[in-house]
Amino acid sequence: MLFLLAAGMGLTSCSDDDEDNPISHSTTPEIETAGTYTGTWTKVQVGGDTTTGSGTLTLSATDAEGKSTKYVTYATVSCSELKLDKSSTANISFANDFYWFSNMTTTNGFGTKFSGKVNADGSATIAFTLVERVGRKTYTFNYSFEGKK
Repeated sequence: MLFLLAAGMGLTSCSDDDEDNPISHSTTPEIETAGTYTGTWTKVQVGGDTTTGSGTLTLSATDAEGKSTKYVTYATVSCSELKLDKSSTANISFANDFYWFSNMTTTNGFGTKFSGKVNADGSATIAFTLVERVGRKTYTFNYSFEGKK
């Protein structure tokens, strides 16, 4: 009886998981998401104060020399109130109904890992953590951004 049960389970197949009609996009994600997103930056000191300021996240399909690479975006973050001005490359891809971008190395222009997303409605978010030295002490700050194109 156990042999018949095992044989039946071994010969059972599942339906095809391959997507027969993949989503078609007219351009690559670095081109579709390019632009400046204006919104609010939030800086949270771990175990301390929260500070906010107006700023931008700019995603570009080309680097400073005008070179482009498919599925790579050039992210620039800026907020004068928080003394934030950083740029780095990031991988970007389609993810269902939004675009996901990230750079998981710590040797990038931000000096830390970061990730974000761009929604179909033109809104964008990004988040990262920085360890900063203030005087003789070291603090950990969580930065996040929400804005619209």
